[in-house]
Order: sequence, then C-alpha cells, then structure tokens
Amino acid sequence: MKSKLLFPTVLFLIILLGLTSSCGHKYYAPNDADLVILKEKHDVHISGTTNLGNKSIQSYNVQLGYSPIKHLCLAGSYFKFNQWKNPSKPPVRGDGKIWNASIGGYLFQPFISTGVSKRDSRRHEKILKNQNLFHPAGILMDIYVGISQGSVNNIYENGGTTRLRFNKKYIQFGIHLTNKSIGFDLATRVGKLNYYDAIVSGKPSSSTAYIINNLEARNNFNLMEHSFRANFGVKHTRFIFSVSGVSTNAKLNQLGVIEAVTSFGLILDIDEFFRNKKMKRRKKILIFDFNENVI
Repeated sequence: MKSKLLFPTVLFLIILLGLTSSCGHKYYAPNDADLVILKEKHDVHISGTTNLGNKSIQSYNVQLGYSPIKHLCLAGSYFKFNQWKNPSKPPVRGDGKIWNASIGGYLFQPFISTGVSKRDSRRHEKILKNQNLFHPAGILMDIYVGISQGSVNNIYENGGTTRLRFNKKYIQFGIHLTNKSIGFDLATRVGKLNYYDAIVSGKPSSSTAYIINNLEARNNFNLMEHSFRANFGVKHTRFIFSVSGVSTNAKLNQLGVIEAVTSFGLILDIDEFFRNKKMKRRKKILIFDFNENVI
C-alpha cells in the first residue's frame, strides 16, 4: 500500500514545489487546509507550521481542532505570510494574514477485519494495539464548510503602499491515511474569494492601480486550493511536512498569486495528555477505595 502511495505523493510535491513563485507583488497566498485529523469524540488537536530559513518568503500557520460529539468537527486557524522582493532600503515587501473558521463531519474506519485467521492473528493483535495511539492504522474522511477573513499589504519601490481586505467561503473535502509511524493527508478546498475596502497611499504605479481596481470590481473569484501533508512520529506528537497550492485560475493569477507554499512543523494530540491524567486519577481513587474497603 505504501509503495502505491509513494509515487503520486512525490509527483504531487514536485508539481507544487515547481509552482512556487516569488516575482512581483502578490495579493493572495494559499494556506493549509483544515488538517486537524479528528477521529473520535473529544479529540483536541493543535498544529503549527513554518518555513523559516527561506530569505524571501516566510509563513506561519497555527491550527486547532475539536470534536465535541462523535462525527462532528470544529476547526480554526491563523495564517501569516511575508514576502520580500528586495530587502534593501527602501524595503519592498508584501504581507498578509488569514483567519479561518469551519464546521464539518468526519468518519474514521480502522484497518481491522472480522474473522481473522490464525495466520493473521499476530498482525491483528498488532493493529489492535495501534488503535490507542494518536494515529491508529486506518482511513479518515472528512468534510468542512468554512469562512475566512484576511488582508494583504504591499510596499512598493517608490514608497507607495496598498491594503486590501478580503473574505472567503469554502467547502473542503479531505482524506487521510494513518498508521503507527507515518501518515498522509490530502484535502481540496473549493470556494469564492471576494476583495473589498482597498486603501492606496502614495503613488505605487499605474499598473498597481489597475490591479487594485480589478480586484475590487471583478469579484467573486473562483478559488480551488489543494493541501498535502506527510507526518511522521510516535505517540502524541508528529512531525509534519506540508505543501499547499492554488489551481490555475487565469482571472486571479494575472493579478498576482503565490502559487504554492511549503512548510514544516508539529501536530500535537492534546486531549491524550488530559485523558492520561484522568486515567491516573481514576486508578488512584480505585486503589484508595480498595484499601479503605479492605481496612
């Protein structure tokens, strides 16, 4: 199964990495999809990624997910993006941020078969043990409906500045393959992007004014984004490598879009720490009650 997934995974990464662009001013950058990987009631997962080390582009993404009841998921995230075209004086750069909030549903199916033969009994026992891990062996499918609020700012060579606010509505479909030590996540977002509240200071350029007018006048922009994550680790902490990209959209791309963003970070299974504490407390209470009864 891993060999079948390896080729399309590598191909996907190569394509998205090849799309990354740093020329000119940009007005949108893709952020990671809702990849909080909730699979049971009361799951609380948090993740953070960055691409520190890149001198021209920096990004930060924090996600939080919670499942209040079985099959229901809530997610929120914050994304910050900085780009430097020319770090010398005067600085020529752009920056933006996006807040996301979504609600959805999930279905997790562990890789456990019924009526296991004696020959497969050892493998079956191993899989059962893995079910108590952060990432049990199985397949997870989820769907989210969300809204986003963001802004983008640009500083130009002659000192002029522009500021745009935007909102986004989207629906996301995701599939996740999980295992004891490795997992893969793939999600697609389809939505509408709307720019408003443009502020232009100074005299950036005639082309910039044209772009700003088009961004405000040519709403709504159809938007399709794809996110891929590979995660590695054990117990309640996983290291993740993430790539997010925007599908080709002639109407929006000609106005300036970062086609792909790569990052790395961690995802933590917070609820397991609290569950472990509760289990220890319960054991202490049981021991205390047992001793009292014996006495």
